[in-house]
Amino acid sequence: MIQCRRARLATLLALVVALALTSAGCGGFDTASSFGGPPSGNLGATPGGAQDFRQVRASIARGQVPAADAYYVEGLLSEHDLPLGGGCNDLLCVRLATSVAPLDAPIADAGAFDPQTYDRRQAERLTYVQVGFSTSLDAATFERDALNIALVVDVSGSMRVDKMEATKTALQALRSKLTANDVVSLVKFNDGATLVLPPTRGDDQETIRRAIASLHAGGSTDIAAGMVLGYQQIEAAARTFPGARSKRLMLFTDAMPNVGSTTSQSFSALVATAAADRIGLTAFGVGIDFNHELVDMISNLRGGNYFYLANEDAIATIFDKDFDYLVTPLAYDLELTLSLGDGYRVAAVYGVKAWTQGEDKNTIRVPSVFVSRNRGAIVVALARDTDAPLAPGNLSCLHASLRYERADDGRVITGSASASAPAAAYQRGSEAHHDQLSVRKAVALVDLVEGMRRASTAYYSGKRVLAQLEADRAYAQIRAEATAVGDGSLDGEVTMAGQLAQTLRGGL
Repeated sequence: MIQCRRARLATLLALVVALALTSAGCGGFDTASSFGGPPSGNLGATPGGAQDFRQVRASIARGQVPAADAYYVEGLLSEHDLPLGGGCNDLLCVRLATSVAPLDAPIADAGAFDPQTYDRRQAERLTYVQVGFSTSLDAATFERDALNIALVVDVSGSMRVDKMEATKTALQALRSKLTANDVVSLVKFNDGATLVLPPTRGDDQETIRRAIASLHAGGSTDIAAGMVLGYQQIEAAARTFPGARSKRLMLFTDAMPNVGSTTSQSFSALVATAAADRIGLTAFGVGIDFNHELVDMISNLRGGNYFYLANEDAIATIFDKDFDYLVTPLAYDLELTLSLGDGYRVAAVYGVKAWTQGEDKNTIRVPSVFVSRNRGAIVVALARDTDAPLAPGNLSCLHASLRYERADDGRVITGSASASAPAAAYQRGSEAHHDQLSVRKAVALVDLVEGMRRASTAYYSGKRVLAQLEADRAYAQIRAEATAVGDGSLDGEVTMAGQLAQTLRGGL
């Protein structure tokens, strides 16, 4: 049985000693050697940080133009299943695939532009490398670890009415997922922090239900006070209820602090200290006006992930379908060191906050990778020198050396992989090249987010015509990609992009 519970995984984990990596090129998908492990499962793995794009969707659906800093590529990528071909025989598999496509360069001015006739291949051609994540875990046999969780709930005045009711609905849904093996505590905060429910076994459902029902909003917002008290309850629970449990603080807030420690730096230090003690953080954003600084902080912290509670459907999805996965990290401190092929340089990295650029090597850091229903991705955009030689056959794009710490036992795993692209894809007049359908989708999603971000940037800079042109182009491009992909997976993005374009046309 494939389970995440440490006691039951002891034998299995002894077998899983290497990372399966694949190099992707025009010749197809070549599987590197894999050692031990169960057969490929149907679950996925995705980097921590933002796990959805719901806040942007909700804002656009209301006829609003999201702020430029509201767009998180990692959130949109996490919403989609982006598998790279070949099975996964290990607890965590990382594979590569390439796409050679043009860069959607920003429009320089508001001159004549027809999104229906715009030729994407007239722009600079980039090489995209999808870094794909998967796991051998299977949903039918998966069991999460027992939990020691502190629910830390914002009950300040900004949480009145709809926000508070949505939060209580989410908490009651979460309550139903707890078992006798779990321990839960409940803290509320406004001007200060109050313990509502001391550490309690998860099967005491009525006591937990009453504690949640007692929550009401009013007062100021001291998030730090609530988190400190929440972390204290986790430590108290570990003493009162001995046994192996995964520790996690779950924060429900609109992230609008106005008293106490109100800076992202103070939160970061607090959460980083807890993360060093193997206490994870999951934040649930409430309200269309959610503060984005918290998302940025979580994206850079070990054991952190973030979800937006947009509506009842989102709450049902998160807690009915995803709860067991969002509390289960697979890996910590994943580091990819990229050595580039001749003539290539890194233009951008999408889907992760932490990456550094050097002369010869670039490093991508992923603080956490979690179990997920979807197989997640990071996308690396490579520019190629126009005078670099085009030898026949495949061109080596990059070589990736990988290192990460297993979340279950702390062992460090290393591996490597290479990515290549056919030289023919760079010839003048050639068609765009995609190793696999998933990498084409991933690039389309990146293009969409960047296009909408440019539209929002122009809009809030007072360049309304330019904003409309950027939005129209993003809409035209995602429609074209949705048609080319042909499986309906991008239809929701077409609708979203069309709504933003319509809003901006109406604002002229």
